[in-house]
Amino acid sequence: MVELVKVFVLSALPVGESKIAIPLGLLQDAGDPLLVFCIAAVGNLLCFPITYLFMNGAHKRLWKYRGYKQFSMKIAKRSKKLTQNLTKKYGFWGLMIFVAVPLPTTGAYMGALISWMLGYEKRKAFVAVSLGALLAAIVVTISSVFFQQVT
Repeated sequence: MVELVKVFVLSALPVGESKIAIPLGLLQDAGDPLLVFCIAAVGNLLCFPITYLFMNGAHKRLWKYRGYKQFSMKIAKRSKKLTQNLTKKYGFWGLMIFVAVPLPTTGAYMGALISWMLGYEKRKAFVAVSLGALLAAIVVTISSVFFQQVT
């Protein structure tokens, strides 16, 4: 039970998401792979509302501080540059695919941040990010189960 709580919490954090939570949960025998997948997926889906709450609340309050503003602008420029072609050209599907790729700097948090910065309609962005996060969790779960059986 404690391992499943760890999977849930880690999957809801920007440093882990399901890319780290699922393999860790399976290595720690947190439960059946389907259960670990479901717990991690639910935790990972929290990324979207957490990001939007932060960006609509704390971000606006912190904007008046020079250090935060400089850091935010640097991240925003870098993120837009990396993702603008994919998300602008392919819209919903581009955002979903970006989130679905289980690599560093992709995922639900970055997808939610990009959708917020580019002004995507919230409902469509939530669906795209959620589908992408679920696809990434499926890929990670299948890969983790496969590599456990090989070793």
